[in-house]
This record gives sequence, structure tokens and C-alpha cells, in this order.
Amino acid sequence: MSRARGTAYARAALLGNPSDGYGGRTISFAFTNLCAEVEVEEAGRSEVHPAGGRLLLQETLARFRRHAKAAGPAAATSELSFHWRTSIPREVGLGGSSAIVIAALRALCSLYGVSITREDLPAMALSVETEGLGIEAGLQDRVAQTYEGLTYMDFEAEAAASSVLDSSRTVELTPQGSYIRRLQHQVAERYNLLSRSRGKEPHRRVEIMPNGKR
Repeated sequence: MSRARGTAYARAALLGNPSDGYGGRTISFAFTNLCAEVEVEEAGRSEVHPAGGRLLLQETLARFRRHAKAAGPAAATSELSFHWRTSIPREVGLGGSSAIVIAALRALCSLYGVSITREDLPAMALSVETEGLGIEAGLQDRVAQTYEGLTYMDFEAEAAASSVLDSSRTVELTPQGSYIRRLQHQVAERYNLLSRSRGKEPHRRVEIMPNGKR
């Protein structure tokens, strides 16, 4: 039987926690002495061991299958057995549940040869808990665990995109360099919104607007 394993590390906030909740900036880091590991294999029936991770891993699998439906019937229909373990303490702000989700997604990608980009992985992992299980959470843990090491995050564009979707009004972001502006344009595209850069350096900034408005 085919099997694969994925790993994700604990993360801690250095500055700005929890800035992802209100569109701020933060620096977080992942550290390798605490981690979650998930092993997945094709089996005769679906199982999760230990059973305490059943809902989390079932929802992770459902999200993965939606992403991987173009990869072929095996990824969509195979019965799978999950074995997981973690050394990350629970409910202490080290990203324990998100580490299990990301480790499982990495294992599933390895098993079926499916790719999830680093830009998309944090949002997919977040959707498992927020949309699938109704848990309040933000992107910070998932971004740090995806990129690992020391990670600077600016959530201004995420908050602006949500505001545009809610209000259908254009939101202007603070001036940024060309690299950050490019990332902000990518956020707008991910939300199916329009964006443009305006002004001259060093005050050039991005505007995010509803789709269909220029």
C-alpha cells in the first residue's frame, strides 16, 4: 500500500500578535524542536489514529479532495488511514491544530503527487478550521508554518480585501515598496477583486476595489 508522511512545526509570535486579526503586521517564527507528524496510507477503510483528530483530519481530507479533483480518481475516492502525533502542547498559542492540518496536507500532496503552492497553503489550512469546523482563527500560524524560519507578515491587504467584499467600496492601502505592492496585488487577485498602484515613489500605494470597477 502507498503511504506518505508530512511534518509541520510549532510557531511563536515575536512581534505583533495577533495582528492578523485586525490587518496589522507581525513577525513569527517556526521552531523545529516541537512538531506535528501525519502519516497517511491507502487502506481498506477510512481510519484516524488517535481518534481525537478525526474531525480535523476528515475536514482536511475533504478540502484536499476538492483541490485535487483534477488529479484523478485515486485522490478523490481512495479509502485512507491517518496516523498522527504531535509534541506541540495544546491551547498555548503554538499553532498545534494548524500544524496537524498542514502536516496532513503535505502528506496527501506527497501521496498523490499534487501541488499546493506556498501562497495557497495557509488559506487552505485556515479554511479547514474556520469554514469546515466553525473555529475562529487567523492566517498567522499557517503562514509561519508554511514558510518556516522567521517570517514577516503584513495583513493590511487581507483586511482591505475583506472590507471591499463587505462594503463594495474601494480601499486604499498605505505606501509600500514594489515587492510588498506585488504581494498586495496577489491578495486582491485571490479574492477575485481588482487592484492598481497609484502615486509616485516613495508614496506609491495599492488600491483594492470591487471587481468590475476601474
